[in-house]
Amino acid sequence: MDEARADPAEVKEAEVACASRSPLPPVTEKQRADAKAFTVCMRDHGVADFPDPDPKTAEHHFESLGLKESPAGRAALENCTETIGPGAG
Repeated sequence: MDEARADPAEVKEAEVACASRSPLPPVTEKQRADAKAFTVCMRDHGVADFPDPDPKTAEHHFESLGLKESPAGRAALENCTETIGPGAG
């Protein structure tokens, strides 16, 4: 399917129809909100290029930033994980 031309209503209908076949459980609005809050927290704690969460999975892909190797990165991860919760990051 060419997503650039896909009708959003048709895409949503297909997602709903195929949801039971997905190997992953659907992402809840709370998970999305927590993931966004984690992003904001990380940026507020000095990681300006921290990426937005994946819109489909609410996961973050930040391994390439090397946060665990820097004291500031580790501090931001610790602070935001404690503040927002371990499931958000």
